[in-house]
Amino acid sequence: MRGGMDDRPGAGGSRAAMPGRQGKKLARAVRSSVRGGALGSAPPAQQSAAPHADHDESASSSEDELYANKVGNIPMRWYETYDHIGYNAEGRKVMRAPRSDAQRLADLVDPESWRKVYDEKNDTYVMLTDAELNMIARLRENKVLGVNEEEVVAWSGPVMQTPAYPLPTEPKRRFQPSKHEAKEVVRLVRAIRNGWKSQKRDENDLVHGGAAKMYDLWVKEQTRALEEISKAERTRQLMHASAPKLAPPTHQESYNPPEEYLPTPEEAREWMDAHPHDRETNFLPTKYGAFRHVPLYENGVKERFERCLDLYLATRTVTQKLRIDPESLIPRIQKPSELRPFPTGLSGTCQLRIPGKLRAISLHCSGRWLLAASTQGAIAAIEIPSGRVANVWHFDKLQRDAERVDDGEEDQANASSPRELEPPSAFLDAGVLGKDAKQLVPELPVHSVRWCPRADALVFAAGYRKVLYVVDASRALGASESVASTSALLMEHSKQVTSMERQKNECVWAEVYEADASRENGTRSDVEKNSAQKSKHPRSKASPVAGKAGDAKAEQSEASEEEVVGNGVKDEPKVSRQVCALVIGHSHDVKSVDWHKRGDYVVCATRDTGGGSILMHRISRRQSQRPCPRAISSKAQIVLFHPSRPYLFVASQQHVRVFHLVEQKVVKKLSPGVKWISSLDVHPSGDHLLVGAYDARVCWMDLDLGDKPYRVLKSHKKAVRAVGFHPSLPLFADVSDDLTAHVFHGSVFDDLSKNALIVPVKILKGVHKERQSIGIVGLAWHPRFPWLITAGVDNAVHIMTDLV
Repeated sequence: MRGGMDDRPGAGGSRAAMPGRQGKKLARAVRSSVRGGALGSAPPAQQSAAPHADHDESASSSEDELYANKVGNIPMRWYETYDHIGYNAEGRKVMRAPRSDAQRLADLVDPESWRKVYDEKNDTYVMLTDAELNMIARLRENKVLGVNEEEVVAWSGPVMQTPAYPLPTEPKRRFQPSKHEAKEVVRLVRAIRNGWKSQKRDENDLVHGGAAKMYDLWVKEQTRALEEISKAERTRQLMHASAPKLAPPTHQESYNPPEEYLPTPEEAREWMDAHPHDRETNFLPTKYGAFRHVPLYENGVKERFERCLDLYLATRTVTQKLRIDPESLIPRIQKPSELRPFPTGLSGTCQLRIPGKLRAISLHCSGRWLLAASTQGAIAAIEIPSGRVANVWHFDKLQRDAERVDDGEEDQANASSPRELEPPSAFLDAGVLGKDAKQLVPELPVHSVRWCPRADALVFAAGYRKVLYVVDASRALGASESVASTSALLMEHSKQVTSMERQKNECVWAEVYEADASRENGTRSDVEKNSAQKSKHPRSKASPVAGKAGDAKAEQSEASEEEVVGNGVKDEPKVSRQVCALVIGHSHDVKSVDWHKRGDYVVCATRDTGGGSILMHRISRRQSQRPCPRAISSKAQIVLFHPSRPYLFVASQQHVRVFHLVEQKVVKKLSPGVKWISSLDVHPSGDHLLVGAYDARVCWMDLDLGDKPYRVLKSHKKAVRAVGFHPSLPLFADVSDDLTAHVFHGSVFDDLSKNALIVPVKILKGVHKERQSIGIVGLAWHPRFPWLITAGVDNAVHIMTDLV
């Protein structure tokens, strides 16, 4: 509200009745009273009312309250840009009062304009009454408002006998002994002398010696039996939750802290600039010379208040405390001496004299025969009890002889003596491989070799170049007791195979038969001659190891004349011919080979620069198929069968996939977290995997715990070449290029709540030699004893036993 007519733009006021400057001051003095509602306000239609009319409380009608502005105590400049000045009680806009030039002129000539005060909130002019002007005058003279001087009466009458205020001096009786208390003392003394009052105290209030018993308010209550405690008191004791204690003060809270706890000027400035919530402490450590110099702590009351709020608002619950021995939670790591037996040292060595360097080894399930494959196509059979080399198969020479026989068929009629395959124990059929075999299969080592898991058969599978060989080794090793079972394993069940099934094969199958006695004497058998004659005819393009394709007539004539071995027409086999090997041709190099536990299926992973695939071969039916989709098989490097379930473990460069052979889907994808997987082995239970990598890591994968490794072992300094579980004992090992073999104890429990226990027990080193930054390349466990067999690039095979 602005006082005076000239406070409003365009309005002028008369200054004759009251000086202008003084009138403005008086108008401003009652501005607060007008805003508070003490003064009456009239609507625009009543602004021209009589100036001497008294505006008391009765003048404020309900209609005025209805039209009053209800915006509250806010700056009215917020409504300067609007056509209204606020809202009334009904929520309607209070519009500005229109003011014409005639009204402004009337205000200029109005002699009572000095009584009007502008109400800025309601946009009206208020006419001050005589009572309000009297109030303004009393305010100027610093007098009490609302009191009439004529009503004040001076005091008159007699002087009060009891004044309302105390006397200026204390009475004398207050410094003298009380007579009433003296009479009371005399009465008590007389009663004691006459025996009217006893001086005995309560025995409960006395202790031994007659002294008074003192009670400690802060002592804990004595424990009582449960029978003596009521149910309510027992519940109160059980549900009692004591308040958490404050942390004890530190050195920096001392009034004389050490120098290292005092902040530097930069730290103090940084503490002052930081937000209170970002400060580590709510005070700055300060040093005082004496305790009396310490001022009052400014945050003391605030901290006590917040502490009380925490205790009052923060709920405290009673939780049952678990009484568990912490030592029982820590697994007890057994000593290596308690985990025996395990290999402790070198017991025997066999130095092989075969071309190339050793690449892979495999031990028969009987524990007697060991196969060692080299990088130049040679496989040696070693007898473990004696350490002798029983036989050596040279696959590279066999294929070169086959190519040489095929090239010399035209001059065979003029030859003076029949041509023999070298070495004399060769078993390959010369007609299987054509002239282009050397171009189809490049020079590569034997990447993988595996014995058949059947104990009564001596059959092994080896992948050399693009050919998978399934070889009968019973005759070459002189094991006459296994000849019959081995021959039955390789014998084709021809009655179950149809020509349509042969045409659906993914690979080319060929049978190699046992040589006759005439061959052993230096002459070729009729089987070899027939095979040589068959090699003159061109073969089909479906065979990756055969020659160039011929016309259909040659194939029909060949099928009508004699039996075709491979993807040909079935004929009755001769009884006198015994299959001693199977040759299965692939389109890529064979990298990994594994047998099914029944001994009838062989799975292999093939891969080279042109791609890769996974093929599964059934020996009894001479069938091949692709068990996995091309997206999975094209990246496969290692394949293994599950010991008991229809699963196939497929290892790529960085992942291991578990493929369900029946449902034809990937049930789990494992991520060991390594850069390049080098080896893989499955636990006999089938629930755990060992993954070796070229980045010197060994990962134990638990299929029940997820797709991440349960334990990662980083004990080697160079690449890990091979890993393996023991078939019957809780042992596993890994070998590396750092010429060490690490032996671990790995226990697997039937209780699903317990994880596998892995304890390193032995490091075997100093038995192999390094060649071209490559050390130990293979390992094998004895099926019954804790014997570890290792093979290195130095062509040495070492046997580590626990008998040292």
